[in-house]
Amino acid sequence: MKNYFVQYTMKPEYADENATLLRAYLDELEQVRPANMAYAMNRMDDGTGFFHLVQSASGAGSFSQLPNYRNRADWAEGKYSKEPVLVEFSEIGAYRNL
Repeated sequence: MKNYFVQYTMKPEYADENATLLRAYLDELEQVRPANMAYAMNRMDDGTGFFHLVQSASGAGSFSQLPNYRNRADWAEGKYSKEPVLVEFSEIGAYRNL
């Protein structure tokens, strides 16, 4: 499994709509249930920062192919105050998975 961390900041006027579109993507994941993948989306307390944690056996491209992901990505163009940064990481260990 590969692990990915994605972090970005939306312009304040777009943060709520971003959260709504992310929920639509999560709903789509629940319906499609891709194998060998886990995805968590989080909103920072500042209200505009977001980060995603992804585990995928198929690489980074595997979680960006569903229609709601593409719709949100297309919508988000020009609406970031900090563009997304994707980082692959290795887990050292965990005390209870989050």
